[in-house]
Amino acid sequence: MMKDETRRKLTCALALLAGFSFGPAVPVAAVSRDMLHDVSGEIASLRQARDEIMYYHQAQADVKRARADLAEAKAGLAEARRGRAEAAANLKQVRDNLAAVQKQLQAAQQALVTAQQISSQRTQQALAAQRAVAALAPSVWQAQAERDARQRQAEALQAQADALDREAEAQEAAQEADLEARRVAAVQQALAAVNYEQNRLLDAEDMVNDAMDQLDSDDNGTSREWEAQMEALSRQTEQAEAALEGAERRLDELQEQLDALVDAREQAEDAERDARETVREYTQEVADLKGEEAQGKKDVQEAAAYDAEAAQWLTDAEAWQQSALKESQRADYALAHFGEGAGWQTGLEYDSWHGKGSGYQLYVPYSFSEQGRIRNRRVDFGLTTGYITSDTHLSHDHVAGWTDTQISATLHNDHKQNSIRYNLTLNLPTGQSEFYQNSIVPEDLGRFTDFGSGFQVTPGIDVIHHFTERDSLTGSLQYTFRSSYEYSREVPGTRVNPGNVFRQELSYLHAGEKAQYRLGLAHTQTARSEQDLFEERQLAEAGEAPALGNLDHRGLGRPWQRAGRLSYKDGDDWEATYFYNNRITDRDELSFFGLWNLTGAASGYRSQAVHRSGWGAGWRHHMNKTMDWHVGAAYKDVTSGWDPLRRELNTGEYKYYSLLFGWSWQMGEKEKISLDGEHYRREEKFGDDYEGWKMLFTYNKTL
Repeated sequence: MMKDETRRKLTCALALLAGFSFGPAVPVAAVSRDMLHDVSGEIASLRQARDEIMYYHQAQADVKRARADLAEAKAGLAEARRGRAEAAANLKQVRDNLAAVQKQLQAAQQALVTAQQISSQRTQQALAAQRAVAALAPSVWQAQAERDARQRQAEALQAQADALDREAEAQEAAQEADLEARRVAAVQQALAAVNYEQNRLLDAEDMVNDAMDQLDSDDNGTSREWEAQMEALSRQTEQAEAALEGAERRLDELQEQLDALVDAREQAEDAERDARETVREYTQEVADLKGEEAQGKKDVQEAAAYDAEAAQWLTDAEAWQQSALKESQRADYALAHFGEGAGWQTGLEYDSWHGKGSGYQLYVPYSFSEQGRIRNRRVDFGLTTGYITSDTHLSHDHVAGWTDTQISATLHNDHKQNSIRYNLTLNLPTGQSEFYQNSIVPEDLGRFTDFGSGFQVTPGIDVIHHFTERDSLTGSLQYTFRSSYEYSREVPGTRVNPGNVFRQELSYLHAGEKAQYRLGLAHTQTARSEQDLFEERQLAEAGEAPALGNLDHRGLGRPWQRAGRLSYKDGDDWEATYFYNNRITDRDELSFFGLWNLTGAASGYRSQAVHRSGWGAGWRHHMNKTMDWHVGAAYKDVTSGWDPLRRELNTGEYKYYSLLFGWSWQMGEKEKISLDGEHYRREEKFGDDYEGWKMLFTYNKTL
């Protein structure tokens, strides 16, 4: 954005750069260069030339900055659009995720209800299986007890059989031992009976066999008894085993039924556990999904908030981009139309003097200026007029009314190195060209020496060569066509036909950042003029009545009468000027000037060449960015004054001393006020002196 200070200074400088001034816009001799207006205006134009370059650089910097801001805004907008798209995609994603979670939750809740129903069924089935097992278990336990009793009975009988068998084995072993002992005894007895004779061994053997047969007979009797016991015990054992087998079959049948029921119960319990686990899993899944749903809702809220932030970011970025675009366009426009604008100016000036004579002038100026474009060409327009009240404290001295109105136009054909400007100025005779000679204000005492100069047209051309941005050489030509007008109220109908004026000027300008100066050389040439003369008649002789209209203001007989016609040519006017300003600190500026002027002697009436010179210095202090004050001192030396039209301006040599002071305040972006004053003393070589004050209040308004 263009800095407010830059825009404010630029717009407020428009009026000054456009040539706002309250003086005449037609060519004038250097005699009109007064200290309060002309010299101060020239010094101000140096500062304005410097500031114009500074403001142009700032305008260029504003364009560069605005374009950089626009590029940044576009990048920000692109990023915001990406962020908005990402936020929208993220919002859609989290909403889809939430919908998926809610769908899964609904399915899980339905599955949980189903699993709970199945679990309830499995629980009933498990309970039924448990009841069936519990109902059959006593029968199994009873069969098992019966089997165990039968088994104990069979085992007891088997134990008895085993004991009897062991007893039989022991008896048999004892019998064998006894039998063996008997055999041995029988053998010994038989041998002893045969006396161990070899030939009777057979007899001994028969004796042993007979003894052994007897022993076998005894042994057989014992075996039959044991066998009878064993047979009885075996029958009991078989019966017990048969009963045991029956009990075991019953137990096996019941156990098989119980095992089937237990298997069914275990299956039912497993199914119930599985169902409960499924319920627990679905319950956990539902809880997890509810957590995910809550998190999803939170994510949706956060994503929606982020999406809203991204949307706001996008809105802000779009607004920023639009603002940056507008500011860039404004900066481009401001640079392309640099120096253009409009404004008006008014104020109040009061001049008073005393000494050789006394008087005052009160002037209210009005000016308007506009700088714009027509068919893409820079064109400046200006209008200046004012209302004047002037009094010299003499008879027939008072003048009140409008001054002449100047309308000016300048067509620019500006280029980087060479520029041409076409000027046209019209002086409209809205002022008062007819007034008494007593109304004329001597030079340097008031703002106006006379109050109207007829219709004038001044075309002109300026050719500017720019060596650098800060150095230029300007050549100017202008020609003023002046029409005749009545100029005196002493003798009505007295006219002057002023000669046309040709002016050529060459000036060099350096508008440095710190130091600025302008060197100028001008030459003005006036064509031959003609005017009606008038003179004072003698008092009317006795009996002679003066003609009406030829009496003075008292009606007495000192009438004025025509005295012929004068044809004359003003001498050429040469002027050299030097104006200088230096910003010695950030807040202080030093300025000085030098003037030299030579007006050649006129032809057609008695006159002589006039030399004028002047110099001065000033100091300006900027109190802050909006307020400053200045002081100055000036000196002017004039050898004489000659004017056949306004004879009251004819004067001898005089010196002019002045002290200047002023204050200005930039009240806002478009308004500025200033107060300037001058205290002067005009010392004449022959005659009395003048002393007086000039006060000027100015108000500038940029539109």
